[in-house]
Amino acid sequence: VEEQMRRFKESLRSYIDAHRGFVRFLNEWLNRNIMEEDDQTKTDAPEIFRVCSEWLREIVNVDEVKVLSAVEEMELRFRGLGFKQLEEEKQRLRTERLCKELETKTKEVEESWGTQAEEVMGPELLSLRECATHETEKHEGLIREINDAVSMSLQECLVHVFEALEGFCFGNFKAYQNIRIVSTETETLL
Repeated sequence: VEEQMRRFKESLRSYIDAHRGFVRFLNEWLNRNIMEEDDQTKTDAPEIFRVCSEWLREIVNVDEVKVLSAVEEMELRFRGLGFKQLEEEKQRLRTERLCKELETKTKEVEESWGTQAEEVMGPELLSLRECATHETEKHEGLIREINDAVSMSLQECLVHVFEALEGFCFGNFKAYQNIRIVSTETETLL
């Protein structure tokens, strides 16, 4: 999950950079190639210059910091949960080892004593059974703790991510609304 969140954040950052980079490049290209060829001043420049200039100005002003921070916050929270998962895995292995050892020793006692095995179980086997039970309960508790933490963290983080994405998308929407484009059909009628 952490890796996917890291990739999502990088992809979002790349999208923002690529979007701005394209618009910046288009502006530079227009200014370098079209203006020199026609030797026009900015005031005589075709409408596309104004549109591309506004596009660049608007898109650069869209704030991406909140959305990138919200995704990073979620990534950091899950990194902390990753450490808990490692702890759970160690506990699971410890529990499995003890349960397997208990099973092996119990079979040995049953083979030796048959139906009297329950009566003959020594303190070592009883202690091992108690230890396996305790470790199993501890493991189940860790699983519940992790599940609760994941649910709570995910819900809290997603609220922030969705709000930040909404703000970022709305900022982009407003940016595009602010760009005045006169269609070529309207231009020829004037």
